[in-house]
Amino acid sequence: MSSLSSFFVNNEQYITIVLEELGCTNIKRFQKRDCDELRFAVPGGHNATCGVVNMSNLLFSSFHDEIDYKGSLVGFVQYIKQCTLEEAIFWMCQVTKI
Repeated sequence: MSSLSSFFVNNEQYITIVLEELGCTNIKRFQKRDCDELRFAVPGGHNATCGVVNMSNLLFSSFHDEIDYKGSLVGFVQYIKQCTLEEAIFWMCQVTKI
């Protein structure tokens, strides 16, 4: 898993591809003093910045009532796609072509 993370940490392009393929929209980069984030609308969400991925540690959080998940980007993929960890990792590799 750590070798997979090395492809995604601070890689806006790969994280954006994953988010777009999940159905997230309005993906924008925000620079904070201590880290960079991608903020976006989660699938079915109307708030343009209710989803957040910290680019340096790949942690996901949401401010959307219907998304009852907070944790890793891979876990968010599992949550949205309703799949196993192995399936989520395989899917992420497929969509990013790594």
